[in-house]
Amino acid sequence: MSTDGKQILLRKHAEDETNAPGLDLVFIHGLGASANVWQNQVKHFGDDHRIWLVELSGHGQAPPLRRSLIQLPFFPQNECSVAQMAAETAEDLEKNNVNGAVLIGHSLGGAIAVKLAADYPDKARALVLIDTPVVQKAKWIQKRLAMNVFRRQYKRTVQQVYSLMCERADTAQQVIADALKADKNSFVSLVKQVMDMDLAEELKKITIPTLLVLGSRMAKDEDRLPVFLSAQGYDGLPDKTVEYRSDVGHFIMLEKPEWLNKLMDDFLDKLTVSA
Repeated sequence: MSTDGKQILLRKHAEDETNAPGLDLVFIHGLGASANVWQNQVKHFGDDHRIWLVELSGHGQAPPLRRSLIQLPFFPQNECSVAQMAAETAEDLEKNNVNGAVLIGHSLGGAIAVKLAADYPDKARALVLIDTPVVQKAKWIQKRLAMNVFRRQYKRTVQQVYSLMCERADTAQQVIADALKADKNSFVSLVKQVMDMDLAEELKKITIPTLLVLGSRMAKDEDRLPVFLSAQGYDGLPDKTVEYRSDVGHFIMLEKPEWLNKLMDDFLDKLTVSA
């Protein structure tokens, strides 16, 4: 597959295992991560399901965002786009004859999964959204400040931000190391996408079964969980399951892999029974 000008890279895990009896599971990581963040889930689900891994522009094995030849403040620059990343993922799934997949996304990856399911409903049978906000709508001054900080003090800012996302020091070390391997230009472009995000209308189109897995970075305690769900539009989903823990940070798949895998096992079992 050519990656020229693309903003995502889709690859199949264990190419020699093409006849797994279960479902097509498409894993989409978030900002600053890579497909490696799903290592516990790939190991757990790989024998029974077909695993597809999406990597975002400049992350993991995906090519970096192309830089514009003219670097001037008033000149349009190449930017990553949630819509384009969703469209490219759908296109690559089509090329691989994958329909009705379970889309599993973390954070920004979850937002891409929502966009994909809303715009290409034949590609999605169900959603698993892990610590995924879909409405941010940051103010202009907030975006300007964030962009300046990331561009001027990139390494220090990445270290500080990702440390705050984690409950455990070993997880923080792992995710910081991964984030610092990402292409800076691609990373900063994706930060802007996160801050501009508003998928409220797309969420209204979602009717498929959806598993929401949330930790303390989305709601500090269970009493505040309804506020988050309402603000994001999740309370309007007709077929949703919400699971929450207050003792886990943003990277749930790394900090509580057994818990997440069990939730997903139960969710996938229900899908299989209802088929």
